[in-house]
Amino acid sequence: MPAPGSGSLTLQAAPQLFPAVRRDSRGLPIGIAVVGPYLEDRTPLALARRLCGLLGQFGRTGER
Repeated sequence: MPAPGSGSLTLQAAPQLFPAVRRDSRGLPIGIAVVGPYLEDRTPLALARRLCGLLGQFGRTGER
């Protein structure tokens, strides 16, 4: 299911990532939207990598 409000970006073919960065008090993942310019897939990927470096790796079973 796409993130709320991402429909117009999908129609524009903008590359999008929704990495999970934390968990809430119930253990559910909290994510952020990373969107790049049209035909620049590497831009959001590079930002997501930097975020992982700053925030730490988020695992499926990890507590964050």
